[in-house]
Amino acid sequence: MAKTTPFNYRIPLVDKDGRLTREWQERFRELYDKTAESLTLLGKLADADHIAADGTTYARVNVGALTSGNVDLAKSGVTNKTASNIEESSERKWRTPAHSTYRFVGGTTITAAQVGASATATIPAETMRVPGLDDFAVDAGNVSGLAFVTKYYIYYDDPAFVGGAVTYYATTNADVAYSGVGRFCRGSVTTPADGGEETEGRKGGGGGGGDLIPL
Repeated sequence: MAKTTPFNYRIPLVDKDGRLTREWQERFRELYDKTAESLTLLGKLADADHIAADGTTYARVNVGALTSGNVDLAKSGVTNKTASNIEESSERKWRTPAHSTYRFVGGTTITAAQVGASATATIPAETMRVPGLDDFAVDAGNVSGLAFVTKYYIYYDDPAFVGGAVTYYATTNADVAYSGVGRFCRGSVTTPADGGEETEGRKGGGGGGGDLIPL
């Protein structure tokens, strides 16, 4: 029978003189060698690294996420620290463009010109200013295929306040330009008549931050 532990086969514990047998000495020494590094003199685990591996229900917390034994959201060991992973309450809400005052601080406005059989609105690059945040740049762009002699509101979606390259959209409904929770209204412009001169629009803003008044 193969030997596994000294507890599942019959070996005398002591010899005829009352001394621990060699077999048991070897087994106890082996057991000591396996546990000495993990246990303190008080019989406690020396540290959490010697606990069993993480399971599917329970797991250890990385020390990089703790301060004095408590989870600290300021520590690097805490991941996914974004508002999307924190539930809103009746008193605290995530900040979005819909809840912010904002304005475009540059001096440029949207223009519209005839391009072929339709009009195209050209949106210049601008600097966005939102109170409480650093100013950030928003890239230029255009919206083509617009009807002539029509007022359009130009908007884009940027719920994370990132700026940079955005996709611009045009609508004739001012409510659409302001309705999205991550939406910024860039301004408005009335397209020229077929064969007419280029037109200039107005800058947008939110919460009183711009000179665009939806009509």
